[in-house]
Amino acid sequence: MSKPIHPLTETIGDEGKRGIFLASVAENRPVCPDHFVIHLDIKGLPASTAGQFVNIGPMIGHTGEPFQPARPLLKRPFSILSREDRGDGVARIGVLYRVLGFGTGWLGTLRPGDTAQVIGPLGHGFWVPEGIQTALMIAGGTGIAPLIYLSKRLKVSHPQVRIVMFEGVRTKCLVPFRVDLAEPCPDPKVLSSEIADIPILIATDDASAGVPGTVINAAEQWAAANIDDPAGTIAFSCGPEPMMAALAAMCERQKIRCQVSLEKSMACGMGTCQSCVVRVKDAKDPEGWVYKLCCKDGPPFDAAQVVWR
Repeated sequence: MSKPIHPLTETIGDEGKRGIFLASVAENRPVCPDHFVIHLDIKGLPASTAGQFVNIGPMIGHTGEPFQPARPLLKRPFSILSREDRGDGVARIGVLYRVLGFGTGWLGTLRPGDTAQVIGPLGHGFWVPEGIQTALMIAGGTGIAPLIYLSKRLKVSHPQVRIVMFEGVRTKCLVPFRVDLAEPCPDPKVLSSEIADIPILIATDDASAGVPGTVINAAEQWAAANIDDPAGTIAFSCGPEPMMAALAAMCERQKIRCQVSLEKSMACGMGTCQSCVVRVKDAKDPEGWVYKLCCKDGPPFDAAQVVWR
């Protein structure tokens, strides 16, 4: 794998620190069917960077008694959506999640004042090469969370970079953030959103909003019409693995660099359980590839180095 040329950590934090914390729920609100944003206040949380994640699990129940789950409940990994540092040493982090099973179902029951245990920040963040002119943020579903965080940081650390975001969902009601789908803008296919004043193109499988079809087709069409210098362009992505595999192929065709934040089951988040292996190309290995750990070596990887099949 290529090494970071200009890691965001040079300007926004040290990825080498992590800890176990008791977090207090500040807010837990729905954003669309089955999708929520939870904000957690954590005192002493080390600096984080876009692309890192936290593991969240129960510690104390609503009544103040130890949480007694009906079955064993491992902590769940979630990308950091946002972070706001207060002067009293407390960091408020945001997490976007969708209720799909027992763990996220528990998360959906939390109310302001409840507590949870948080381990993090974990993993490494995205890196940004020198000299880029355009950054494409290509997401599927809740995979947009780390790209929102990255976009906000890029606007501060690299204000000269043009940022365009792409979000793919099955249908309009599953767009996991507020967006005015009727607001006019210069390009009728690109919508204006509340995400850091960044234009976003919505792609829906059922053609209920934005561009019909997959987000990869939408991104490829946009790139073909708007990217004059592929060498000055980079794509960042998070979402379902088949989507990111298709994006890696698209970026190879377009000669665009690409980083993907892989979504794996990361039970420990620190490389101990070895449950989140990723095959990565390695010319020195007899088989041409080696195993890396998503939680420890990623979650972001160079898309050209991932063995997708």
